[in-house]
Amino acid sequence: MLTDFIDKYSTATITLAQTTFMHLEVEGAHLFRIDFEEKVEAKLKPGRGGVLAHHTTHPLLSHYNDDKTEVYINSAPDDPAGLYEGIQEVIARNPQEWRDGEASCFKSDFTTIKSDYTTGDGTIKEVLIQGRGKLISLAPPSIASAVLAACDKHGVATKAFTHPSSYHPHQYSLLSIGPYYVIAFGFSVRKLQ
Repeated sequence: MLTDFIDKYSTATITLAQTTFMHLEVEGAHLFRIDFEEKVEAKLKPGRGGVLAHHTTHPLLSHYNDDKTEVYINSAPDDPAGLYEGIQEVIARNPQEWRDGEASCFKSDFTTIKSDYTTGDGTIKEVLIQGRGKLISLAPPSIASAVLAACDKHGVATKAFTHPSSYHPHQYSLLSIGPYYVIAFGFSVRKLQ
């Protein structure tokens, strides 16, 4: 079991990183294989390591485990560009690099605000100027709350709809090795040598 493994070995070094598993070397030159069940995200670098930790709640897990919220606006801001920049700032402060998948399809992802605000129909620019439409989709609560606060600061009427995380059939967890990590539904540990 993963928690027993972490209780016994407090630090590890990643010796091999693959899509569905990794090898960790622990104290005493023991080598273990950690298999990932339904991995959704990872940042692993062989030769690097650190303190082992397992989390079931963590800011990096909010995108996978939390309810999702869509935010619509119902009035135009006095300064659409200022609100746009304010929204980008609050999203950039989030610990995870969340991207609005629907907006990305239309090349209006908030993470590329500088170029996108000035382009085309059907973009965030149009939504802000017209004062109606979907501003963000499927955002974690922390981002939705921050976006709603930015809209409120600019005097924009909003409506938010929350979708329960039930369409995420599992609760994911995070295994960290120093600054490196894997997010998966489950982990299994097996000793190699």
